[in-house]
Amino acid sequence: MATVKPRLNITMPIEIANVLCDTAKRNKQSVSSTALDLIKWAIEEKEDIYFSGAADEVLHSNPKFIPNNDDIWE
Repeated sequence: MATVKPRLNITMPIEIANVLCDTAKRNKQSVSSTALDLIKWAIEEKEDIYFSGAADEVLHSNPKFIPNNDDIWE
């Protein structure tokens, strides 16, 4: 049965392939599932770093603070 998910063919050093295979065996997963989990984790980490930097930039750019009082919410 054909899959609807896109396929990705990558080459890597044997040392990384061995670690990936060992990790898959230890987690009782397929190598492709393990690779996908690691790729997802890396993407989330990169997003966290990016958005953390963006938030720091806003915090250090002298933002205008609006006081929290009842008049604003009415």
